[in-house]
Amino acid sequence: GGAIAVVALVSRLLFRLWPAIRKSFIPNTYSGNAGTGSGSGIKLSKGGWITLPRPVQKGLDLDVEDVEELDLSTSLAHAGCGVDTCTGAIAPPLVLSTAYMRGKDGRWPYRYIYARHGNPTRELLESTISRLEGGAATFAFSSGMAAINAVFMAVLEPGDHVVVSSTLYGGTVSLLKRILSKWGIKHTAVDLTCLEDLRVTLAENSKTKIIFTEVLSNPSLNVVDLELISSMAKTLGILTVVDSTWTTPWLIRPLVSTSEEGGADIVIHSATKYLGGHGDAMLGTVTMRAPTQRAFLRSYQINAGAVASPFDCWLVLRGLRTLSVRMERHSKNAMAVAQALAKHPHVSEVFYPGLEDHPQHEVAHRHLRPGYFGGMVSFIAEDKLKCAIDIAAETKLFSRTTSLGSTESLIEPAAAIHPGIRPGLIRLSVGIENADELVRDITNAVDKAFSA
Repeated sequence: GGAIAVVALVSRLLFRLWPAIRKSFIPNTYSGNAGTGSGSGIKLSKGGWITLPRPVQKGLDLDVEDVEELDLSTSLAHAGCGVDTCTGAIAPPLVLSTAYMRGKDGRWPYRYIYARHGNPTRELLESTISRLEGGAATFAFSSGMAAINAVFMAVLEPGDHVVVSSTLYGGTVSLLKRILSKWGIKHTAVDLTCLEDLRVTLAENSKTKIIFTEVLSNPSLNVVDLELISSMAKTLGILTVVDSTWTTPWLIRPLVSTSEEGGADIVIHSATKYLGGHGDAMLGTVTMRAPTQRAFLRSYQINAGAVASPFDCWLVLRGLRTLSVRMERHSKNAMAVAQALAKHPHVSEVFYPGLEDHPQHEVAHRHLRPGYFGGMVSFIAEDKLKCAIDIAAETKLFSRTTSLGSTESLIEPAAAIHPGIRPGLIRLSVGIENADELVRDITNAVDKAFSA
């Protein structure tokens, strides 16, 4: 009984003395008053403390000029990294809180109000991508389509016109047809590899506000000359918007140009794909070269509510740090697969800009990182949907999946989900596996489909 009494007495003493002990021996514990703006703790009625974190790290301190001086692979390896002044951690933290503390004066001393308005992890991703792309500002949304829609909302008004690539991703075309058309937004699909067709279309549509294109078209892998298109657009006061999902900043930075006219105005990523890189995050980003639409996009992000989740932002930050090594491997493997398919007797056409017989090979060589052409390959064996489905069914390493940009290889009979695509076209997202094994898998699948 005496021992129990002693233990109880010691426990009560420790409870009373704990705030002073922690203040003396744990230097990162705050002891000021909440609301001073210094990251203080909150005092409880019985003398305990709840510690609030110090501001999270702001990432590698790089300006746009610094990114130009460093190889992009170095910048990517440090993406989002810094030193957390509270813990010394160098990996970016994940902040999941949806609400943030007010000060006693009713103000917001920690700058954050509510998760839809702002989140430290999301802001870290946004600032990181701005630096990588050489942009003025970036906004992260809950998906690539949410990012595309945000751009249209920011720029367009009823009655405006959009020029889109004739081989543009079907989801973007569907948004224009099914949703934005109800608000009086019109669009015209143009073969943007033919600049004369673009000139004629712009002359016929004086209310054109946006030229929307991809660097490599999905899924046909046409390549547009961004320098010439953006130059033409600027002379007419039209914005050039580029979906760079398939290329990533490692292959091309559309906002950064060597020409006097400058590059594209806005670049969009479905970060669900290569930027995240592991098939486990859904997120889209919008980066602008000039801050013209910054206020509206910020307001749209808050009021429309399609913001990226902190966890998805954290996953994409993680993915960015290996983007350079992944894209290098994706590109090398895709070249090996494309070359093998081009030699296969049952394959009639291969679409890959790295092949010298690709109609825009020279444009791709001039625009993209020298010697690399991305990880996407499309091909046709027999131009029938059944043939495409049969080939996909015979693969072992290529997963039959409607996505792209993951570490593992994916295959899709493109006509099954992309309207207007040639029925036999097969789209490959070539992963980072062993190249010889991928070549063997896809060529064996073609052989088996034709021998059945």
